[in-house]
Amino acid sequence: MKKITLLSSLIILPLFCFGAIGRDSDIDVKHQVLSLINYVLVVVSLISIRQFFWPGDRNNTIYQAFNMLFTVVYYAISLTFIMSHRIYYEGYESLTNLGCIRKFFFDFDVSMVLQLVVVFSFIINILYITKYGKRFYLDMV
Repeated sequence: MKKITLLSSLIILPLFCFGAIGRDSDIDVKHQVLSLINYVLVVVSLISIRQFFWPGDRNNTIYQAFNMLFTVVYYAISLTFIMSHRIYYEGYESLTNLGCIRKFFFDFDVSMVLQLVVVFSFIINILYITKYGKRFYLDMV
């Protein structure tokens, strides 16, 4: 459990600086880091989906919970970043906050497919925890 806490802390704490509201000069670096973390999130989500359909011998409830936490934190930070720096993104300049979220998730391109994989993985995480979570806690006792 300490490893999960440490790992989630190492991921969550540095991300909070990227959701800052102010306009600063290194917006491009923050955008690149958020894009890289988005690809990491997609890979982690694909692993999560694989674990649901082919569970194997190990119970991966902790991994699924971590993936859910990672997804929520990433989207909270990245959507805040996009809404506060919408001038930087092409096509977002005149959108409202809700319009930015719609464009982020439903703009028909490759990124929409990646976002749908992550959202599908989030649902799979809930199903996995519901199905195997009780067994995980019983095995710990």
